[in-house]
Amino acid sequence: MIICTQKFRMKRLLQGFVVLFLLFILNLLWIYSKCFNSTLQSDKGDEWEQMEKHKWAKGEENRRTNIEMITNDIEENENYPQGDIRHVLTSIRRKRKDELRQRYEDNQKHVKKLKERIQVKKIQEDEKTISNDIEENETYPIDIRYIPSSIRRKQENEQDQAYDDQKYLNKLKERLQDSESTQNIEFEDDFLRLFITSNDYKIDLAISKIQNFLNLRIDHYYFFHNLSFDFTQSPAYRFLTILPHRRKDGSVTVLFEIAKWDPDKVPLLHLKQIMFMMYIQALRNPVTQASGLNIIYDFADIGFRYVKFGTPQNLFLLHHVAFEAMPAKYVGYHLVNVNVIGNILVALARPFIPKFIENIFYIHSSVKELHKFFPTSMLPVQYGGNLTDYYATDWIKNANQQHGNFPLRGQNNIF
Repeated sequence: MIICTQKFRMKRLLQGFVVLFLLFILNLLWIYSKCFNSTLQSDKGDEWEQMEKHKWAKGEENRRTNIEMITNDIEENENYPQGDIRHVLTSIRRKRKDELRQRYEDNQKHVKKLKERIQVKKIQEDEKTISNDIEENETYPIDIRYIPSSIRRKQENEQDQAYDDQKYLNKLKERLQDSESTQNIEFEDDFLRLFITSNDYKIDLAISKIQNFLNLRIDHYYFFHNLSFDFTQSPAYRFLTILPHRRKDGSVTVLFEIAKWDPDKVPLLHLKQIMFMMYIQALRNPVTQASGLNIIYDFADIGFRYVKFGTPQNLFLLHHVAFEAMPAKYVGYHLVNVNVIGNILVALARPFIPKFIENIFYIHSSVKELHKFFPTSMLPVQYGGNLTDYYATDWIKNANQQHGNFPLRGQNNIF
């Protein structure tokens, strides 16, 4: 019994020693792991610190390099490497900046001077025409050589594009250069502006009229030649004239007394040439361009012999030239003394009258109705006016001479 008890005690004692030994080993392992981790952390911290120092050193090197580059620029080197320069030199950059600033200041001064000149010129023009505007003239002379300020203001108010007509002129020139039929023609600027303004700055319409105008030279070349003699001295040719005075709005008035035209003495070809010449030469005056044309047809005493001229071919040509080729603004068409034959001719012409003309197409029952549209001071006596000598001999003679062989490029304005 005693022996068994001693064995049991020895067994328990050995087990206790084993447990203590295991605890001791575990403590050693724990201490070792703590020491190893602190060593690793210390090594990592040293590596991070070295990386930061390397980064800082590289940044300092870059800064020193930039400072050296700036220093070189400040010292204004006499020469620089041709191929391996890798930066915009400060001196060059500064010089370029100064040049741009100076150019901007010069441009501003130039614009200011231009505005001052334009203002002075406008004031001078207003002073030149102020007497006419104050008097509110009923009429202006046919050969006026300045634009009254009231007419100029009206044009500018009606057409905002008038302030920038150069832009539209350049656009029209570009379009004409793109066309094979017009790319080799050096048009006069005034001639092109005439088509632009008469079509309210619509470039497509202007191009269409220019093309029709050029086609007339092929199909009806006689329009572009004047009469080779002074027809103003022949009474037989005094059936068509421009009245010597303009209306208050600046518009020109053409009077055609049909019965005074004798087809046996004056061929139809000459009638066409004179009418075309009067229209296109009147349109060389900027006042006419701004204000337009009035046409008075007097049917008094016409007979049946004129009916034969109302053919579809003639009426179509009249329509084509007046409305599809001629760069004109029409203010009004006035028909007076319309008899039976006149009604027949008007009925034949109706299909060829554009819709926009119908609004300004007047058939007057009495010549006195013209007084609603024209002052008596510019009308001949047979229409209740004051003029006895109304045939514009000098103007028509000069216009026929200037028309000459109308050039392909067009003609400049008379002023």
